Amino acid sequence: MYSLIIVDDEYISRNGLRQIIDWQSLGFSVKGIFEDGKDAMEYLKGNPVDVILTDIRMANVSGLDLAQYVKEHCPDVEVVFMSAYREFEYAQSAIRLNVFNYVIKPIAVSEITHVFNSLFKKLESFRQQTQKNDHYMALLKELKQEIFIGVSMGAINSEEEMSKRIKKIDKHMELEGTPCGLINMTLDEKTVERFLNEIWIYGVDTMSTALSNFLNFEENQLEYYVLSQMKTKTELFAISKGVMEESVFKDLLKRETHKASNNIKSFLGLDVKFTTPVCYSNAYRYLRAVNEEQIQEIEPISNKESFDESLFKNQENMLFTYLMSGETNLCRTLFMKMLRRLDGLGIQGIRNYFVSLMIKLDEQNLLPDNYKVSVVHSTIDYSQLFDLTSIDDFYHWGLVLFDQISTDYLHSDEEGVNLLHKATINKAKGYINEHVYSDISLNEVADYVHLSPVYFSRLFKEVEGMNYINYIVAARIKKSQELLKNPSLKIYEISEMVGYQNVRYFYKIYKNFTGETPTQYRKKCR
Repeated sequence: MYSLIIVDDEYISRNGLRQIIDWQSLGFSVKGIFEDGKDAMEYLKGNPVDVILTDIRMANVSGLDLAQYVKEHCPDVEVVFMSAYREFEYAQSAIRLNVFNYVIKPIAVSEITHVFNSLFKKLESFRQQTQKNDHYMALLKELKQEIFIGVSMGAINSEEEMSKRIKKIDKHMELEGTPCGLINMTLDEKTVERFLNEIWIYGVDTMSTALSNFLNFEENQLEYYVLSQMKTKTELFAISKGVMEESVFKDLLKRETHKASNNIKSFLGLDVKFTTPVCYSNAYRYLRAVNEEQIQEIEPISNKESFDESLFKNQENMLFTYLMSGETNLCRTLFMKMLRRLDGLGIQGIRNYFVSLMIKLDEQNLLPDNYKVSVVHSTIDYSQLFDLTSIDDFYHWGLVLFDQISTDYLHSDEEGVNLLHKATINKAKGYINEHVYSDISLNEVADYVHLSPVYFSRLFKEVEGMNYINYIVAARIKKSQELLKNPSLKIYEISEMVGYQNVRYFYKIYKNFTGETPTQYRKKCR
């Protein structure tokens, strides 16, 4: 169902159009009626719309002005003009403003039916074409995944913020009537190690992707998003693709995870277990549950002697991600959640944690010069921390620091590439090149630069023009070509030295990438 608004300064006309036309049978739902273009513009600022049916002549803001606004701010919205005048000037304007059609008043039901049947076909064709675009769909899933991760950590903590972010990338996604739930997928550690070392030749990243793909078949009625992932445990967020009862959702979740478990066993030989899910009637209830848990159920860390920083790894990575992406408000919210958890450490324990945080910021070239004793030697000035004597002091100190980072570092070069983003990816590339011989995962490299895996993957492609996996392959091929020039090394030895334990797979990757085999390249180098 496509959303429609009607704009006409004549009360009888706009209400008549709403009531007389069977919009639902045409595939449209009237979301609002307005008597002036100005009111419609205000509505568009906060609400997704597919089509606007508007009169041209109105008292304040005309239909022409409204169409111009749509062209500049909402280019994917279709506009249909109405007018009592057959003026050539209006027809020209309609063409210039990419208006879909132009109907003359008084409007016949048959004419509206004809125009909106054609428009429905156009919208459907566009939607299907878009859905077939693999890149778009992958990006859409990544963006939704980031939102649900933000919700799970408490950074996105209001229904309004969650809805705004979802509607910005997918205005057709419903949150109110779509049940959701949390579920863990676990594997036996010894079995996974054996599988990776003896059977699976494609690396840990592709194994994780393969396992997730077993849940994301197109015919499934639920979508699954990875919230956190380790080698043997994956925390998943499941949500229905459409409106349904919670009981139906629970039954589908049980059936789809059972099916995935059987398929993984059949195709990969791995025993996968899914925990009993925690379900919610809709995404908003899940958000509220997270907020309540953050406030009531998570106890503060109370061991002042030792502090396990790994507990904060995911939160820290998201904190850095929000800093790097300019999401200042989410950064502030998540930072407060982290401080609440640290409260039990006492002031000295919190101070110790902030020392480690400053070190990590400096490692990422994020720490401003006024937080250093020596800029030349990059010596950090920790003395500022001793003036902080309460949680509020640390919170406000952190906000000032984060605001300065946002102001000082998020600039672009002449080519429009953010300098900090480029430096971060260069650091990641250095790590990849140093560890090209091992089965390095996306999570491992993202951890190294203190970013969430989802954001790091997208940032890598944005800066480098190729995805992370292709860069890994290119780095390994380049290293292998250096080694192939040494005649004393066997090709199977070179294969292992560049991270491929299976020499047949190495041959296949090498030929796909270069167009020739390692043996052919070696002969050329003699």
